[in-house]
Amino acid sequence: MKIILTAHARVRMEGRKISQREIEECVLRPDKTHREGEKICRFQKSFEHGTIEVVAQTKGNYFIVVTVYPL
Repeated sequence: MKIILTAHARVRMEGRKISQREIEECVLRPDKTHREGEKICRFQKSFEHGTIEVVAQTKGNYFIVVTVYPL
């Protein structure tokens, strides 16, 4: 699966000090997942500095990251 970051997600990552590696880890190896309909997924992953949630849309073999935030 390929992960694509939207411009909005990149701005949120920068402002919230979340790395691309953390996003990839969260999406590919989440601690929790939650589907909202057919195309929207929420992924949660705990790291040393806290837990993050990634909201992504699925499209074929792609995850399009819409936003990311700490919990």
